[in-house]
Amino acid sequence: MSTAVDWGDLPTWLSAVAALSALAFAAVAVVVARRSLRIESRRDQVAVEASRRAQAILVSAWCDELGLRVRNASHSPVYQARLTVVDLAEPEAAPLHHVRADVLPPGAEATSHPAAVPGTAEPRVLVTFTDAAGVRWHRDAYGRLRELESRLTIAGAERMEAVHQHFSADLAARYGIALTCHTPDWPTRWQGYVRAGLDGTIADVLDAPNDTIAVLAEQRVIEPVVLAADQLDRFLPWTLQALTYQNRLYGVPLTAQVPVLISNLDLAPDAPATFEAIDDFAVQREPFHLLAIFAAAGGEIFGVGPDGTPDPNRFRGAAPTSIAAFESLAAVRPLRRRLDENGARQEFLGGRTPHLIGLAEDLMDARAAGLRCAVSAIPPFRNRNATRPYASVRGFLLSRRGANRLIARDLIPDYLARVDVARNQTAQLCMPSCLRDFQPGDRDLDVLRGGPDHSVPLPSHPRMLLIWRLLGETLNAILEGADPSASARRLDQRLGHVLGSAT
Repeated sequence: MSTAVDWGDLPTWLSAVAALSALAFAAVAVVVARRSLRIESRRDQVAVEASRRAQAILVSAWCDELGLRVRNASHSPVYQARLTVVDLAEPEAAPLHHVRADVLPPGAEATSHPAAVPGTAEPRVLVTFTDAAGVRWHRDAYGRLRELESRLTIAGAERMEAVHQHFSADLAARYGIALTCHTPDWPTRWQGYVRAGLDGTIADVLDAPNDTIAVLAEQRVIEPVVLAADQLDRFLPWTLQALTYQNRLYGVPLTAQVPVLISNLDLAPDAPATFEAIDDFAVQREPFHLLAIFAAAGGEIFGVGPDGTPDPNRFRGAAPTSIAAFESLAAVRPLRRRLDENGARQEFLGGRTPHLIGLAEDLMDARAAGLRCAVSAIPPFRNRNATRPYASVRGFLLSRRGANRLIARDLIPDYLARVDVARNQTAQLCMPSCLRDFQPGDRDLDVLRGGPDHSVPLPSHPRMLLIWRLLGETLNAILEGADPSASARRLDQRLGHVLGSAT
């Protein structure tokens, strides 16, 4: 048997080699073509990016002996320009100067703005503006140019979500910004803000009460806001002071409230002259509401500091008048019911009690339920000199770690601080306004707002969360039968330990 292998003839071999060569050349051609396509694509992207940045790169600002200088060397105006002078040597210090320019016209020469800059400073200018194509840009202290995303996220109370959505169309039309609003599902909002700041999920603008300012500022969750003099003049000074921590303003005021007595006129047609004249009432058993009753009994938890705001380091809860106020609270029978916010509201809305100690939200729910209501300040206890209750001032705070912080930095003063926007928001919420020219057309809202003659802003302290917990434990212990004098002294010691360890 033959074992020879048939290797074919020469023509067959040549044909096979030619086919393999053609295939190899085709593969090489595909690789070369793909590389060429990528190069061309990158070249096109660079050209598009250069075209997109063509106007923005011609806008610049700097400081010299003439002050703040800005130049738009393009052939078209830019809009909504915001220029902030900072000290490069002190990045955490307050801005040295701030200029708003709704339009920056084109020009070969720079325009000058007076700016008082200390001789020891290293001034640099942050510039944010919108180009002729509607794109928002930011140039940082080192001259780097960055396109900003036209998005903004606001986080806050549930009732605020619908209000913010109402303004989304206006924001889109005026600024080209897509607004997203959400209500965080956290048991304690400020703790949630701190956690969200750490994990990078925090919103750009935070709706929060003033007693959270110190905590959020110390945790570097929020940064100061910059308002021009005319913007500051729009708001009541005491509400601005409430949102100030260590001489830095951290928010634009939205609303201010004190707990009030809301009465069902069908069940209690006459306003009580003293607290003892209130037969029955419902109240949420938590410190903010309970301390309003405590103030009506002549008690004072904290003294005030040099700036006129409450200072947790000046505890006065163990003073004789405050101990007497604690004793008065312990004798009030309705306070023995443990009611949360919803429970207290339902007691009143269901007609099971003629009075509710509550806030604007409670009043609006009562009106929506068809109740005829009257609002009055919580009356003083008999033969007691009532002190001023605490007022909660809510504001819009600027998140330090929001994804669109630079957009928010401009939008808070330029939009949320506008009189018409502030007025419309509180009107939709049916809440008191913080504007100077507040004309509620609703006497009840005026009572709810309080003011320096009738209330004092809530204190703010880096340990405020723990302070509220200790106050809540003490108040509830007294209402459950604990000795008021011993409880107040124990609270004094515990606060001293907490606040002493914080310094």
